Amino acid sequence: MKATYDPLADAVSIIFKRGKVARTKEVSRGVLLDVDKNDTPLYLEILDASKRFKRSKKDLGSFSLVPFTYSRSELASL
Repeated sequence: MKATYDPLADAVSIIFKRGKVARTKEVSRGVLLDVDKNDTPLYLEILDASKRFKRSKKDLGSFSLVPFTYSRSELASL
């Protein structure tokens, strides 16, 4: 997974898996999900990111995703 921020478009793009886009779904106003022919999520784009995340464009340019941490028992229950 890779996440990027485009300050000119004010958009966060998250790549889950590379592939050929079959269609784009608007899952929420300004949140677009590209899926392949099997409805597998490929790309997520969040428009107006600075307003949604209440961060400046400069701050969003250096954001990173932090994974959840789980205990061994929580992982075993999955």
